[in-house]
Amino acid sequence: MTTRVRFAPSNTGTLHIGGARTALYNWLWARKNKGTFILRIEDTDLERSKKEFTDNILSSLGWLGIDWDEGPGKGGPHGPYYQTERAKAGLYRPFVDKLLSGGGAYRCFCSRERLDKVNAEQKAKKLRVGYDRQCFSIPAAEAEKRAKTEPGVIRIKVPDQSISWEDGIQGKVTWKPEDISDEVVIRSDGSPMYNFVVVCDDVTMEVTDVIRGADHSSNTPKQLCIYKALGVPTPNFSHIPLIFGPNGKKLSKRAPVLAGKNGKGEDVYVAAAEGAPDSWEVIDAKGNRSVVKKSEVTELRQVMSQVDEYREAGYLPQAVVNYLALLGWGYDDKTEFFTKDDLVSKFDIHKVSSSPAQFDPRKLEHFQGLHMRVLDVDFLAGKFTEELHRAGVLPATLGPADKERMKLVAAAERERVRFFREIVEKGRMYFEENVAYDAKAIENLRKRPDAAELLVAYAKVLESGSFSDPKALEEQARVFSKERNVKFGELVHPVRAAVTGTTMGPGLFDIIRTIGKDRALARLNRAADFLRSAAS
Repeated sequence: MTTRVRFAPSNTGTLHIGGARTALYNWLWARKNKGTFILRIEDTDLERSKKEFTDNILSSLGWLGIDWDEGPGKGGPHGPYYQTERAKAGLYRPFVDKLLSGGGAYRCFCSRERLDKVNAEQKAKKLRVGYDRQCFSIPAAEAEKRAKTEPGVIRIKVPDQSISWEDGIQGKVTWKPEDISDEVVIRSDGSPMYNFVVVCDDVTMEVTDVIRGADHSSNTPKQLCIYKALGVPTPNFSHIPLIFGPNGKKLSKRAPVLAGKNGKGEDVYVAAAEGAPDSWEVIDAKGNRSVVKKSEVTELRQVMSQVDEYREAGYLPQAVVNYLALLGWGYDDKTEFFTKDDLVSKFDIHKVSSSPAQFDPRKLEHFQGLHMRVLDVDFLAGKFTEELHRAGVLPATLGPADKERMKLVAAAERERVRFFREIVEKGRMYFEENVAYDAKAIENLRKRPDAAELLVAYAKVLESGSFSDPKALEEQARVFSKERNVKFGELVHPVRAAVTGTTMGPGLFDIIRTIGKDRALARLNRAADFLRSAAS
């Protein structure tokens, strides 16, 4: 049997990180098993459903590289793929008729007032709150006759025995019949309820595996009742664990994670402190928790939780996919870097943990760095060029020499740059004539009293250096330092400060090779002039 899975988001908001992981797991399982991935939009909440949210879901999935085989824009043999369109087409009516004719459902004419009274009495007696089957005994013929003139709903009949299923992640799950009520499947206005249409759609679309969040576990026994009443096979169910934020709270659209800075200026995550409304529970980078006054946390902000936020912030889709895959699943104890092809070949839904996962933006930044480092140099050079042009450092079109220089920059800086935009500050030194010295660079320039003389002497030697070979440049510098009786580090530190204006960066001789002879010599002599003028 061909594996058929579906991702069925509601278009009442933009695509959340949790929803993206659900879509990813479904997509990976379909691709691994050479099956079909279906996208279905559950848009029955007419007040909150919006086209812009649908567009966001589609574009966010596209950005992540999660393509669907059937669904909006693709079509398929089981369309339409919007629930409102399916309802208008009358696709649910045959299922209603089958439930009623088979005795798996019945009509209920109880008023809202009676139901409220029954529920209040159940609560007062500390009984389970649920429908008391007042209308279950009405003969079918009488119920059909009354339905023509009286408002009423249709309820599914819950079996009298326990309901169990073997969950692909959670193991065997059992619900007792007293924990489930005869749920309404068709409202009094004729519109179908969520659990009913989900089953109808999954049956029609021949879904074999339902992979969804653990927060849907309570819907599963109700849906199994509907499957049984319809007399159709049930799919395999796998409920993936919830995602918690770095503050230990459930990650959700309605309860955003907050972050800020503590009294030391360190980044921290915050959560409401239990029993202390004027305080925050603070979690630092090491996971240490403490309770502080709210006034002690500054620069409070929401942690991004929507896919489009990460897209706009400059994250690579492959980095997001890699991290999301590991929120609950792992191939082994050591492998963390995965391409999408790696994930397709190695992913196993049955190896997903049943314990909640924790989403930490700091870890996502780590994966961003991993994937930046393996980007094609030509692609990276193009992106860096765009950023430096936008910042006014470079023209829109580079000459041959600067194009080659940009490739060297990309190769050197991709180890340090996590986002394309970061090249603006790190990349200026490769193209601008002069560099500004930061405080640490000035400190390194001034460490030796003879630093100015040393820089000028090194510049004269460097002029004959082989600028196509960083290793040769380094060897030349080592010979120079030995001849001058200067420790190699005491040469390298002021030279780096003179050439880059800072104390950090890629290998010094890679930088010198990249900026070229003219800039390197000019900066060494300029730094010497700076030291002389400061001393006079």
